[in-house]
Amino acid sequence: MLLDVIEPQSLTAPANAETAPPKEALLPHRLAIALALLTGMEALAVLWILAPAGSLPGAGVFAVAGAAQFACAATLALSALIAPWLSLEAPSYRVALARAAFISIWQGVVVAFLLMVCARSVPLAPIGILNASAWLALCMFSFVMLNHLLPRASAGILFFWIVATPVLCFIVAELILAGAGGRSWTQLPPEAQSAKSLIHWALALSPATGAAGALSGTLAEGSAYEPLLPLIFLSLMNAALAGWRLKTDLPLRHKDTKTLRFTKKT
Repeated sequence: MLLDVIEPQSLTAPANAETAPPKEALLPHRLAIALALLTGMEALAVLWILAPAGSLPGAGVFAVAGAAQFACAATLALSALIAPWLSLEAPSYRVALARAAFISIWQGVVVAFLLMVCARSVPLAPIGILNASAWLALCMFSFVMLNHLLPRASAGILFFWIVATPVLCFIVAELILAGAGGRSWTQLPPEAQSAKSLIHWALALSPATGAAGALSGTLAEGSAYEPLLPLIFLSLMNAALAGWRLKTDLPLRHKDTKTLRFTKKT
């Protein structure tokens, strides 16, 4: 009777075997530390503006009535400054988009909580808190993706979007009022309506003035703020940024696939 001899298989993979790339965590240590630092600084900013005069250094300089607007401004400034540390290199577009989405959702929840804290001292409408939180969350997604896709140009883009756009709007508005013969902004002639509409949408789509308008329901130039169209516009812009990230990832994946096929044939 013949017995089949089964040779033991080697426990080690062959030298030319392809090894899968190591999986990277969704929330690395550097990203977790940056998020914790951002959240802590935002909480300290709100604590400082709400603190009684004399209890903290510089407390009481700003009126408590503007605590919610100050919280939005501080959150926006800190988000723009820390966004480069939140834009880590990702092994794939899925990881990059998942991180950006997680950061934006985290930022929205933190902003909503801080605004609810401010609402204990300042009357705020719940719909205003919801609109401002959603707006700042979408802005955070834009900041992270811009720093990820355009690391060298993102600072200039964010400066123009956050700071320069409202300043230019106020300069143009002052020039229009200077030639209006003493009439107020609401009494301008019909030929100035196009400039008014342009200033209205520029203020509504700028992160700082848009957050203030979402919170109070009124933009800086006095017109009513409609949250739906700005939120849709920013969502579409974020979708375009996500598509751009996918497009930049596809050539690399296609190149890797061709290389693997060539290796197998040879």
